[in-house]
Amino acid sequence: MGVLLPMRPKGYMADAGLDIAVRGCTGDVSEHVIVPEGVTAIADGAFARQKRLRSIDLPSTLVSIGDEAFIGCASLERIV
Repeated sequence: MGVLLPMRPKGYMADAGLDIAVRGCTGDVSEHVIVPEGVTAIADGAFARQKRLRSIDLPSTLVSIGDEAFIGCASLERIV
């Protein structure tokens, strides 16, 4: 069972074009994260140094992943 990231935590933003992006996750995230449909971008370093993160499910709406989005995620084994 994963943790579904809600659409309005600190880690999300909406710009004037109504694009929704994961900007940065603060604190420890769960071992498994589900990014919800509707998210179109993951920003540079968004999940950086999340040592507990083992897997992440990305939505079909995702069109870009920023540089070093998952840098330092030593336990990350699966991105779907």
